[in-house]
Amino acid sequence: MKTGIINQGDLMLRPGGDFLKITVVFCLLSLFTNGCWDNREPEWLASSLLLAFDLDEENMYKAIVVLANPLFQAGVEGGAGGGGGNKLPFWVHSARGHTPFEAILNLSQGTTRQIRFSHTLVLLFSEKLAREGIWPVLELFQRNRELRTNIQTAVVDGDLEELLRAEFPLEFLPATAIDRLLRITGIERSIIPDSRLLKKLVEYTRPGEEMILARLKVHPQKTGSSRQGENQQQGKDQQSNDQQSQSRAPVEIIGAAVFRGDKMAGWMDSHETRGQNWIKNTLQRGVVVVELPEKNGLATIEIIKMQAKIKPTINGGEVMITVEIKAEGLLQDLVASPGEVPRLDKSLDQDLENRFAEAIRRECKRSLTRAKELKADIFGFGNVIYRKCPRLWEENLAGRWEEAFCQLPVEFLVEAPIKRSGLILTSPLRK
Repeated sequence: MKTGIINQGDLMLRPGGDFLKITVVFCLLSLFTNGCWDNREPEWLASSLLLAFDLDEENMYKAIVVLANPLFQAGVEGGAGGGGGNKLPFWVHSARGHTPFEAILNLSQGTTRQIRFSHTLVLLFSEKLAREGIWPVLELFQRNRELRTNIQTAVVDGDLEELLRAEFPLEFLPATAIDRLLRITGIERSIIPDSRLLKKLVEYTRPGEEMILARLKVHPQKTGSSRQGENQQQGKDQQSNDQQSQSRAPVEIIGAAVFRGDKMAGWMDSHETRGQNWIKNTLQRGVVVVELPEKNGLATIEIIKMQAKIKPTINGGEVMITVEIKAEGLLQDLVASPGEVPRLDKSLDQDLENRFAEAIRRECKRSLTRAKELKADIFGFGNVIYRKCPRLWEENLAGRWEEAFCQLPVEFLVEAPIKRSGLILTSPLRK
């Protein structure tokens, strides 16, 4: 008679038996799965690479989309005789609506394919819409499941549709060109703010901080002849104008658009924008040009490392901000005549470091002055006070921070050593 003793062999075989049963069940279930529940055929789709918003004369929202042309891709892949022919690699299409979402939906009335927005790279705003308020568009990007918030965003200074139809020398698609322009310029020069849309949403929702977006300045690409009667010179003038337009980039990044709330308050130039990056600890790379002693030439210092901290000080209910900046530089070149090139010694190194620090301090003060003119705390000073001194913020500053920011004293403490001078200690002397 068997008792409660369990055979060890049965325990070892049971997991294998359960696994076999589960495998059989999954194999049977796979017979009833015929496809995806939300299947969309690729030949019915068109991918949006760039989305822009503007306001028309009747203050209706205008959605402008740059679609990748699948016929062009087919022609490139197929070689000679492919389906692309002379098709352009992209198509610019627009529609209007009372709301941003309605404008997007109305895009389908002029297209033969269903637009897919999950591949959008860039979101652009016209200056007119930016000054009226961009929150409805930002709110749409937070609610919609297909629109992503990790894309690049900027405000366009100039004709928005002209920019989207422009030809970029190194890229097929304007969306790809603008996306790479924003990313590379932000890394290599640091003369624009962080352009990620998610970052802008965070800035907007933080107490005591305002948004700042990159600025795209559009350059007209076609210039007409001012004289109509010179038939012989018309062809040469047109050819010269075409060459001039092709040699100039269709767009340039030259600073930022400063917002107060969701409305644009004004522009910042490149130096003012970089000052904002110094203060917010978002600067990555760049160069600073300083004068040599006795104005005998110029020295170019590359920024290789930086760190900034914002510290509030409370004294009797009065608030003061101290910004501590530590930067390291690399001496890249000296511009001077051969007979006047200074020898790099300890005194010259110290002088260059002082000039380097003063240049950083000057850019920060310039940015602060412009921000106070626009009454927009783009540095997040108010948010630092909100986090470090919440009671003071709620009782005294929350309702009047715009006014308090314009009177806020700010001190900049800058340390900027030059760690390296390149591959040589001093320039070669003239024979």
